[in-house]
Amino acid sequence: DVEPVDAAHATADVSARVYGPLELDAMRAAGDPVDHFFTRWVLKEAWVKATGLGLDDELPKFQLEIAGPSARVLTTYRPGAWHF
Repeated sequence: DVEPVDAAHATADVSARVYGPLELDAMRAAGDPVDHFFTRWVLKEAWVKATGLGLDDELPKFQLEIAGPSARVLTTYRPGAWHF
């Protein structure tokens, strides 16, 4: 998918529905929370598609740890050695 970045989607309400506590803390600490929101969103969407899960209520059940140019999936919901 290619979509324009729309800061109107990067709200606290949306964030609370799709990100876990560690991710929300990281976004609050980020220099550019909107960029951080969409970076996480793209990675979460990719993982959901790779595992075959839906976008329903699954997103808060796993979290991403982003370190530099890589990200690691933190979950007990669908364990595995997932990383980007």
